Amino acid sequence: FWKGLGVLMLVYGLVMGVGALGGGSDPLQPLASYTAAAVPPENRAEALHFTTVKTPEALQTALAQARGRPVLVDYWASWCVECLRMDKVTFVDPQVVAALRKRRLIRVDVTQDDAASRALLKRYNLVGPPAFIAVAADGRTTAQQEGYLGPEAFMGWLHKS
Repeated sequence: FWKGLGVLMLVYGLVMGVGALGGGSDPLQPLASYTAAAVPPENRAEALHFTTVKTPEALQTALAQARGRPVLVDYWASWCVECLRMDKVTFVDPQVVAALRKRRLIRVDVTQDDAASRALLKRYNLVGPPAFIAVAADGRTTAQQEGYLGPEAFMGWLHKS
């Protein structure tokens, strides 16, 4: 039994290595970069058009430009597994995409551990990404959420905000 398990682990490790060399980053689908067709743009989170900011000043400017329109501020980092999961699962859900089209979308990139990222997190007293801030058209913060939300939970949170 243990030898068989060891062989399976070795094979899985080799598959993971080959997938990583090909640019794969999903441990559940290590060979997706070799087998999956490209995802159409309408099914990607980029189709939502997030404005990415990396400094407190850029966030302040983006919020000022959005006055008169509701805003979703999305705290995100490239190393954040749950952020990537939000992009792959929640932000491609048709209901979520339709609901977010009514809002200005600002993505706060806190990938780097530097003074700017810490200041951005401190603005809303956040521990880290993923986190979401709903801002009303008049600039008031109406709701705040930290942690992953699936499509249904995200829609529930969005309707409450």
